[in-house]
Amino acid sequence: MMRIFVENSIFSIGNSLSSLYRTDNMSKYWVDLHLEEDRMQHQTISSLTVYLKKVANEIRVAHRYAPAVDEPETTDMIDLEKQLDWTRWALKEDIREYRLIPCFPDRPVVIKPEFPFRVSQGAQARIYTRVPVFVRVVPKDYPDFVITEIPTVVLSNTWFGTFMDGELCYGLPTTARREIADEMFEPHMAVCTIQIYNNTEGELNFDNICLRVDRLSMYIKDDYLWADQTDILYLGEEKLCDIEMKGRLPEEAKRGKLITRARTPIRKNFAVRTFQRLREIQPLGLMH
Repeated sequence: MMRIFVENSIFSIGNSLSSLYRTDNMSKYWVDLHLEEDRMQHQTISSLTVYLKKVANEIRVAHRYAPAVDEPETTDMIDLEKQLDWTRWALKEDIREYRLIPCFPDRPVVIKPEFPFRVSQGAQARIYTRVPVFVRVVPKDYPDFVITEIPTVVLSNTWFGTFMDGELCYGLPTTARREIADEMFEPHMAVCTIQIYNNTEGELNFDNICLRVDRLSMYIKDDYLWADQTDILYLGEEKLCDIEMKGRLPEEAKRGKLITRARTPIRKNFAVRTFQRLREIQPLGLMH
């Protein structure tokens, strides 16, 4: 199946965001691709491979995930190109240079701690989680024009909240931990640091955390990705949590370099529902 998009406005968007994306000499995964006419190129990040092809003023993009163990691998590139599900964009100009950039998912993510979690009154806790990133495809010289975004891992849908008050999120296949471990670092995962403060006279018990990744920037250090730190001030079960996205790297990732800014610019603290217990009912049909 082939999908076609016509784009006439790319050059009315300026170069104002070019400083937000930095991949030159920074990573072997997040690269610039120079496309030769009618020749397919690809880049693999974990189990995802992204394919690009330029034909006249069109850019064609396809992707696939690594075959299952019992699925035969395609080795013939001509056959593979025919099998791929391509999407085509007709652009106003002939563009040959494209950039692959990591970005956070386009919805909040729901995180489950490794074990049932409690924070006593007045205490604080630091936890770490990994979020699978999306691959953003942009023209190198026009980085504010997003061709497409492709998840490195296909995430399940989940509902965070109650029947009357909630939101559609992604459920993460990973868990939150109290300590950093070597196995947490993979090219397609961004490590997020969360500092929780229990500012109540009671105990904070939770089974899930909802992390608003749209407000997180992404950094790269030694080929691995980090998010800026999130501080969560718990004010009680009947109140919204006070959230502060620090806008800077945690201590564990000093000297990391900015690679992608947040989807939603950080302006000030905000209050939002963050913790959930399993006793809270979730709508049927959204969990899979």
